[in-house]
Amino acid sequence: MSYIVNAGVVARWFTRGEEWEDRALRLRNDSVHGKIRLYSPTLLKFECLNVVWKAYKLGLLSLEVLIKMAKLMWRLTPELVQPAQGLAEDFKPLQLSWV
Repeated sequence: MSYIVNAGVVARWFTRGEEWEDRALRLRNDSVHGKIRLYSPTLLKFECLNVVWKAYKLGLLSLEVLIKMAKLMWRLTPELVQPAQGLAEDFKPLQLSWV
């Protein structure tokens, strides 16, 4: 059996006391033991970092943990992050005119 997981499910693997935590952990454990197969959207890593950022802003995570997660995400996805960073630095606002 296969399931698609989103950032909300994955975040529950690392946080405690969340609604549906037990089901998320069951999915993770079943996947680790080969009982099921999990798939995720391409941008899952970025979505998870957004969850971590929000947790930091709410005071639920330390800055140290946030930085560690950001470094991990960078290491896992340099082929996506570096070009995106370059594009963001070179971005010039578009001016649209209607003809």
